[in-house]
Amino acid sequence: MSQKISKFESVFRRLERQAAELICKDTDLLTVVCGFEFGKTPVVEAADGWDAEYSYQPMMRAFYCKELVGFTTVELYDFLADAERARTLGVNH
Repeated sequence: MSQKISKFESVFRRLERQAAELICKDTDLLTVVCGFEFGKTPVVEAADGWDAEYSYQPMMRAFYCKELVGFTTVELYDFLADAERARTLGVNH
């Protein structure tokens, strides 16, 4: 395992634990991804200014929507075209 990957392994495990705690039969996708604590990842801690300017956390929530459901990029775009979903994720229209 490379140094870069091993540095984030604990983050991946923490996100997996958070997902396991959040998911039940009535949980929807937005509840799960909005429950993740991305603010504690080394990337956010190292780039607070970047996060504020470019919205790292909403972008990561959108990424996890794509990955967890298996959306294509076009499907993710369509999913986020709904203003309420985008607002819930913190994505500005």
